Amino acid sequence: MEFAAGRLAQATIAHRLVDQCEDLGSGYFAAVAKNPEGSREVRRIGFAQKRFALTAIRGHEPSDEFDRVGHSGCESIRSDQTRHVTGPRVHFGTMWRQRRLLLGGGFIVVALAVAAAVWFTLLQPAQSTTAPGIAQVGAPAPAIALPVVGGGTSDLRADRGKVVLVNFWATWCEPCKSEMPGLQQLADELNNQPFRLYSVDLQEDAPQIQTFEQQYGLRLYAVIDEDGTATRAYGVRALPSTFLIDQKGILHLQRLGPLATGDASTMWSEPWLADQVRALLATG
Repeated sequence: MEFAAGRLAQATIAHRLVDQCEDLGSGYFAAVAKNPEGSREVRRIGFAQKRFALTAIRGHEPSDEFDRVGHSGCESIRSDQTRHVTGPRVHFGTMWRQRRLLLGGGFIVVALAVAAAVWFTLLQPAQSTTAPGIAQVGAPAPAIALPVVGGGTSDLRADRGKVVLVNFWATWCEPCKSEMPGLQQLADELNNQPFRLYSVDLQEDAPQIQTFEQQYGLRLYAVIDEDGTATRAYGVRALPSTFLIDQKGILHLQRLGPLATGDASTMWSEPWLADQVRALLATG
């Protein structure tokens, strides 16, 4: 009878244990039931079951040791199951969340950088299609204030009211040598007119220029661009180059390169250029 009562008590306790640990799942509890000696907690529960059964047979109130041990056993089983079942899942979930945060932060940084670049680009003023200070037809001619061969300093602004022909050249330039006699002849013909021929030599010294003039019988108003400032201001890319400036100081015509061969009907020939100068002088 005592044995039967113990078995009945054990069945009752097992039922209570299932109620307390129902959230662990029947499969796991069944595995524990098959191997009741598999863990320290199960052995403690079994010992408490026996004491509970004997106490009930003797007519005493059941001890709460089973409740205490059983509760701790359930908590131990629950914690073991959580570590076994959900531990890796929590680990991978944390890694994935961290990776998502890093990727999201990277996208935000890139988006902000692109937005900042676009913003600063829009704030920039529009760039001019022509370099500032470079001579342009229809615009005021850049200043020329250069030393004159033989002494003194030239000043293009002081010649306002005159038609000015500016010719960039050098003694080593073969096309320049062929153009010089025609330019000298034009200057001689317009000697009594409000006209000035500027012969701008590029970075040569005065004695070298004077020797050249004597050799070719020239009487030029020669000025020396010692550092190339005027040459760059007029956008000269080849020698010779010629610029025609009107009485108001406005650039009227420009020729980057040597003059053409031909008569007055050929644009940028020496006769054609002479006609352009006379046409401006006629306008007063």
